[in-house]
Amino acid sequence: MVNKEVYLSRPWLKFYTDDIPEEIEVPDVSVYDLFAQTALEFGSKTALVFYGKKIIYLKLQKLIDSFAGALIKMGIKKNDTIALYLLNSPQHVISYLAALKVGASVASINPHYTSRELASQFRDSKARILICETILFDNVIKSEIKPDITVLTNICENLPFFKRIIRKLAIRKTRIAVKRTVKAYRNQMNIYWFKKVILRRVPDMPRIPVEPRNDIACLSYSCGITGLPKASVLTHYNLVAAVIQLKNNWPVLDEGNEVVLSDFPLFSVYGQVSTMLFSLCSGFTLILYPAMDLEDIIFTIEKYQVTLFSGPPLLFRKLSVYEKTHYIDWTRLKLIISFADILYESIFDSWKDRTNTKIHEAYGMTETCGITHISPYKRSILGSFGLPLPDTTAAVWDTENNQFTPLNKIGEMIVKGPHIMKGYWNRPEETKKAFIEIDGEVWFRTGDMVRMDNEGYFYFYARECDRIPSGDYIVYTREVEETIYEYGPVKDAAIAGMKNSDGTFVIKAYVVLLPAAKGKISEEDIIEYCEDNMELAYKIPHMVEFRGDLPRIEFGKVRRSAFQTGSGETHE
Repeated sequence: MVNKEVYLSRPWLKFYTDDIPEEIEVPDVSVYDLFAQTALEFGSKTALVFYGKKIIYLKLQKLIDSFAGALIKMGIKKNDTIALYLLNSPQHVISYLAALKVGASVASINPHYTSRELASQFRDSKARILICETILFDNVIKSEIKPDITVLTNICENLPFFKRIIRKLAIRKTRIAVKRTVKAYRNQMNIYWFKKVILRRVPDMPRIPVEPRNDIACLSYSCGITGLPKASVLTHYNLVAAVIQLKNNWPVLDEGNEVVLSDFPLFSVYGQVSTMLFSLCSGFTLILYPAMDLEDIIFTIEKYQVTLFSGPPLLFRKLSVYEKTHYIDWTRLKLIISFADILYESIFDSWKDRTNTKIHEAYGMTETCGITHISPYKRSILGSFGLPLPDTTAAVWDTENNQFTPLNKIGEMIVKGPHIMKGYWNRPEETKKAFIEIDGEVWFRTGDMVRMDNEGYFYFYARECDRIPSGDYIVYTREVEETIYEYGPVKDAAIAGMKNSDGTFVIKAYVVLLPAAKGKISEEDIIEYCEDNMELAYKIPHMVEFRGDLPRIEFGKVRRSAFQTGSGETHE
């Protein structure tokens, strides 16, 4: 097992700086207790900023405690599940941490879901209570779900006074419609208003004991890119471990002195752990928006002197060509991080040329609390998503021969660490498939095809399900898409394998051209460019289809299952 020993020796450790530990000590506390320790230390510092309104740590903790008391008074018990159907807002943060304080678990629902998707996730989570944005309440009615309790809120409640008045006037008709809907369904649903119940005082609120290693903190649902969304069971211990790993991995950040802006929604595990919990358990100031456009980003980074900025690769692609990006001195920021999808070299290069800064690429999954690897602060390597976090071990597994792969060979990445989920919610068979036992040790199977180089840096190639058979070889999506992206007239690209009637596959490229190139670039031009720039003929696309845009889901990830042409069948 020579190959195994190479991975277990963790060659990446030699690139840890002296202030990054190899192992971490995870405190035996709940997520709320970890936050409460921070609130005690940084009570007068600003925890949240929402459209200019600031909430200090002491005030935020009081709001969380008040809402926790309200949940108990409404009958919520330990091990109940609370569904959050909310936009990014202070109410989302308050509801999340209050739920964890009373020993309940959280299931956050994507506010962009259809009523059918909402119903599916709510029922799957077995939630008793739904905390809902008023503008989403009509979707709740259409879904026909029947929560024991529904708590309604709206983002106006936490706006500064004048902005609140202006917004209320702007959405007056919507507010009236919501009130009518609520009145019509009061006899059928147990409805409360967030702003009223949070004002109630619950004397002598009982302290709910939490067992960090066993008690569920959240049911975090995947985006469904490889099938129906399923929930990863993440314990308090998992979330606390993930936060401690992040804190130890970035000693460049000063507790209590950073300002964070992220494009990740709080319904996602990235938003919950790498943004919300990491910030609020480090004494940072977290700036929240229900949704941000490029103008908001530029304005906010400058106004609040943001020091940590994160988002998906698609956002950095847009910012690289945005006319106002140069208004910001990006070199002043301490960290710029890309999560959640492939950071193509063309994006990395265009960003560096425009801002004179590097993007630190990170890798993670819902099942791993959102992150397992990140590019080192002082030694990023182009094309690599970096090194495992402290107390994380990663390896590359040959699934066909059931052995560890040699260095620089592509295989499935497997990982282990304190932030790995317990399993999938109510899916024992899928849980069994997600883990593999090797020599008495249990590893999580990521389903991602990667390689590790001699120095311990990891490189992504494709989801296992996106590998395309091409004769006697396998084509990995990243290899082809990277080349197409480098072609100047191309704005966006993706490939998929199309199955012929004889069972063989051909590679088809889906390409979005820049506006100025439309009508001037042909399918043959794309194929010819690939022929000139790819050494191996079996990787070259056989067909090209131009599109106005590509089907995408969360964080800009391509939904390859949407690619269907003629009699061809997409390989997934």
